[in-house]
Amino acid sequence: MKKLNKKIFLASMIGNALEFYDFTIYGFFVAIISPVFFPATDPLTSLISGFGVFAIGFLTRPLGAIFFGHIGDKFGRKKALSLTIIWMAIPTVIIGLLPTYQQIGIAAPILLTLCRIVQGFSAGGEYNGAGIFVIEHSPENKRGFLGALLTSSGSIGALLASGIGMLFTLPFMPSWGWRIPFFLGGLIAVVGLYVRRQIDESPEFRQAYSQKKSHTLPVFSVFKENKISFLCTIGIGAMATVPFYIILAYMNPMLLTKGKVIASTMMLINALMSVICIISLPLMGHLADKIGEAKVMMCAAILMIVFAYPFFWVFEQGSLISIILFQAVIMILTEAYTGPSNAFMYKLFNTSKRYTGVALGYTLGLAIFGGTTPYISAKLTKYFECPYMPAFYLIGVGMFGLMSAIWGRRRTHKVSNIGEVLLSSQN
Repeated sequence: MKKLNKKIFLASMIGNALEFYDFTIYGFFVAIISPVFFPATDPLTSLISGFGVFAIGFLTRPLGAIFFGHIGDKFGRKKALSLTIIWMAIPTVIIGLLPTYQQIGIAAPILLTLCRIVQGFSAGGEYNGAGIFVIEHSPENKRGFLGALLTSSGSIGALLASGIGMLFTLPFMPSWGWRIPFFLGGLIAVVGLYVRRQIDESPEFRQAYSQKKSHTLPVFSVFKENKISFLCTIGIGAMATVPFYIILAYMNPMLLTKGKVIASTMMLINALMSVICIISLPLMGHLADKIGEAKVMMCAAILMIVFAYPFFWVFEQGSLISIILFQAVIMILTEAYTGPSNAFMYKLFNTSKRYTGVALGYTLGLAIFGGTTPYISAKLTKYFECPYMPAFYLIGVGMFGLMSAIWGRRRTHKVSNIGEVLLSSQN
């Protein structure tokens, strides 16, 4: 039985933590950054502009998934993951250095948008690439747990971001204090890059590379041969991220904008949600190893659909404590779906196109649904003048996530049955 090299797992976790730190720190600071780069007389209008830039960072992820997926499938997972960590850190540091709108005018939001584009591009190859790398090194009976544990490292990065963010939004901090957390992202990258350069390539990739069966670009093979699997990964990417960003990048900034909490309290709530993710993810991954990834994911999607509307009712009508409790429930359901997803998606594609198929599908779901969540939620609320409208968006995503788990389960069972037939014929 395969044993996972601890150095390989550590390298993957550090890079994943960096991605979530760098990418979500903007979401945590969006309510503070928006007036600096998008000044407006109406605070909600300014915040919506900040949400728009937040969404742009996600829209470039699929391009990064194609680029880094190609490198990962053709030249190695290790090479792709070494590049993503560099390309993520540089724009993060630059954001911390950017002049404000008052200093350089329209150039300020343009430069901020460009930084988010580069961040999104590099992030498109990081999370799923790291997940594939870990699963390909993992024993079969622990893939759910180890894949979920890797995902929890993203929450560790988010927790670090919210902890540092809470510190630098305290009343005694200077107005430019929000810049410092962006500088720190560069330091994490140096450590992550060093560790990643010490690890070995995936044994599954080495075997596939030695065979060199196809010269077709992986992205074309995915579209031609794995349409259903690809659609499933889109749904998984949507379901795994929309509830997360509804809480951390829409609800909590809205609480701040409405004056229901101060900035440091918002960061504390975000930190609590990250702790819940860190604890629940490996537990759900372990459960998936026992009863099956698809079963856990389907149950989580069904419960998300049931709780979506009550969740937004509590957000509007309930106390701050009840809002936080409901957020915790939704976050646990989200991680029940996300935890087994690395091991689940691993089965949907063969080695030669796995990096591209998983990364591109997942990031499309993230870009189309997850990254636009704060912007769409704010627009729906404003257009319909109804604060409950985002609940229907969450219900729709929950249904998509449920169908993706069902279709993916049929697909993986079909592949398993073919494998059993081939094996029996050889015997």
